[in-house]
Amino acid sequence: MCGLKDAENRSRKTNFLGVIGIHASKKESYAEWEAAVGVMKRVHRFATDELAEEVLFGEIGGLHSLPKGVILGTAELTDCRLPNVGYTSPWHADGKYGLYLKNPVLFKTPIPARGQLGFWNFDLENHFGRKF
Repeated sequence: MCGLKDAENRSRKTNFLGVIGIHASKKESYAEWEAAVGVMKRVHRFATDELAEEVLFGEIGGLHSLPKGVILGTAELTDCRLPNVGYTSPWHADGKYGLYLKNPVLFKTPIPARGQLGFWNFDLENHFGRKF
């Protein structure tokens, strides 16, 4: 949500394009944190994992301090493609479909929400009184 990551990896393709809510899982995953550190190291050409982790920590805080079980904000889903088809983000993993995101909007107050696998409906209009 801070604009560092522009692609999300999924095993299935989606044809949906448009504004989506970004949900933070209740589950902490140290493996995902380590993967994010690895990508930060590669993208910014940091010499060590420690330096990449320090920068990531400065941008979003530590794994244990991140919000969980909430909708953090919205982003625009602009494309879904396999790697090496047009522009490919460094966040896009080989063999996965990349969901390309832009225009992240972080909510001032995250919305508590129980997550689900895949895309699911959530009535943001009910919380904000406007369409997205």
